[in-house]
Amino acid sequence: MANWRKVIVSGSKAELNDISSSGDFVMSKDGAAMKFGNDNEVTLTHVHDNGLLLSDASGIGTTKLNFGDSGTFVQQSADGILNVQADTRVDITGNVSMSANLNVAGNIHAVGDITFEGGSGGNITLGSANDDNVVFSADVNSNIIPNTDNTFDLGSSGQQWKDIYINGIGYIDQLGTDADPSTAFINGGEIDAVPLGSESPITSLTVSGVTDLNGNVDIDNTTTTIDSSGAISIDGGDNVNLDTTSGTVSVGTSTSGIAVNIGHSTSEVTVGDNLSVGGNATIAGNLDVNGTLTTIDTTNLQIKDAFVQLASGSASQTNAGLIANTTADGSGSAFYYDGTTNYNRWSLTGPGDTHHEDTGNIVPKQYVVSVSASAAPPTGNPSDFGGSAGNSRVGMMYVQTSDDAGTKSVAGDIWIYS
Repeated sequence: MANWRKVIVSGSKAELNDISSSGDFVMSKDGAAMKFGNDNEVTLTHVHDNGLLLSDASGIGTTKLNFGDSGTFVQQSADGILNVQADTRVDITGNVSMSANLNVAGNIHAVGDITFEGGSGGNITLGSANDDNVVFSADVNSNIIPNTDNTFDLGSSGQQWKDIYINGIGYIDQLGTDADPSTAFINGGEIDAVPLGSESPITSLTVSGVTDLNGNVDIDNTTTTIDSSGAISIDGGDNVNLDTTSGTVSVGTSTSGIAVNIGHSTSEVTVGDNLSVGGNATIAGNLDVNGTLTTIDTTNLQIKDAFVQLASGSASQTNAGLIANTTADGSGSAFYYDGTTNYNRWSLTGPGDTHHEDTGNIVPKQYVVSVSASAAPPTGNPSDFGGSAGNSRVGMMYVQTSDDAGTKSVAGDIWIYS
C-alpha cells in the first residue's frame, strides 16, 4: 500500500551525485534554475508565466540547443536574432507563410511556379545597381508594358541591344532626330519583312534613346539578354509571372552583399513547392509551418521564447514531450507528459521505445519526481500530479517546512510517496 515515508539524509548539506526516480520532478519556485557543467556555465532558468531560459554565464548569451551533434543547433546568435544552423541544410516540409520581410544572404533556388506581387502601389525590384545582372534563361510568356508612357529607354547609346526579331506589326513614332534630314520618320503603318531603303529585308535594328512600345511585345528567340547599367523595373497592372518549361528561374545577383527584396511589408509571399535557402534566413514576423514533418538539422538550437508549447491543437489530456533519438529508424527515449493513461504526470520511456509518429498510449518506464512543501507532514494522496491509474503518484516528494510536535517531525524533513 502506497504511503508517505520519510527520507533520512545525513549531514546538513548532503550532495547527491546521481538521481534516479520513477515519479515526477517539480521545481515549484518561480525563477528556479538548473545549472550544468563543472563551472556551471550553462543554466536553464524558469521565467515566471513565460517559460524556460537557456543561458550561459553572461546571462542570455549565445548558448546553443544542439540536435544530433554540435553542427546542428538553434541559437540566439545576437540580441533579437534567432539562428537555425545545420551541417548541410534545413528542410521545411509544407508551405511557408511570412507576414513580414524575408532577408536571404545566400542564393535562392526554387523549383516550381514563382509569383511576385507588389500589391497596391508596390514595386518589384530586381537588382540594386548596374553591377547586378538579371538573366532570363526562360521565354517571356506575357506582354512587357512600361508603367509610365514615353519615359523609359530600352538600351542606351553606349549599351545597345543587338538584333531584334519581330513577327507582327511594329509601331515606331520616330527614327532619328529632326536635325538630320536623312532621317526617316514613321508615324504609322506596318512593317512586315518589307525592305526599308534597300532591296533586302532588315536584319538588324539599333535604337538609341528612349524607346516606347505601346501594345503587346512578343520576343521569340533562343536566348534573350537584358543588360542594363541602371535599374530595371517590371511593373504590371495584373500578375507578373516568371516561368520556364525547363532549366532554372533565377532571381538574384552574382555580387556578394546585394539585397534581393521579394514582396511588400503588407503583401504575402507564397512558395508553392520546396524552398531551399543556402544562407541565413531571418524572419521578422511569425513563422507558421503547416505540414506532416518539420526537420531542423542544425548543430545548435536556440529559442528565445520562455515556453515551448507542444500538442497545441489538443483540447483534452494527451501525450506530449521530447524524444532523444537512439536508433537508426528515428526512435528513442521520450520525456513527456502522460495524459492518455490517467497517469497525468511527466514520464520517461526507454531507448528506442518511442517514435515521433507515436500518438496513442505510450507505456512509461519511469516517472519524473515532483516536489511540494508545507508546514505539516503529508497525508493522503498527493494532489499536485498523478491520477487514478495504478501507482501514478509513487515517487513524489514532499518537504516539511515547520516542526510538528504531534509526529515529532521537524522542518526540513523529506518525504517520498511509495
